[in-house]
Amino acid sequence: MLVGGVGQGHLTLAMRDGADGRVLAAVTLDCGPDGGTHPDPAGACRRLAAAGGQIARIQGRREICSMIYLPVTVTVRGEWGGRKVAYTHTYGNRCVARTAAGGLFRF
Repeated sequence: MLVGGVGQGHLTLAMRDGADGRVLAAVTLDCGPDGGTHPDPAGACRRLAAAGGQIARIQGRREICSMIYLPVTVTVRGEWGGRKVAYTHTYGNRCVARTAAGGLFRF
């Protein structure tokens, strides 16, 4: 299910505090056509399409982050190319999360 080389999908991405689970930020991402509340839907959709919708395959960005441990957990739920997506990963802090997956969690 590709349109112009970009996969079709609708995802909800959330970042939660690792200590108490409260939502720190959440966005939606629509691909094919690109949209939603994600700050860079076109870039996020391109990265997801290049990885076949598999978030763990997206290369992280190289940035300097502090080593202060304030864990956050990101979750992605929805559909990509007709398949359900369920992704959860805990990172050491918000900066580390934002650099992961090519900036997909930069919101």
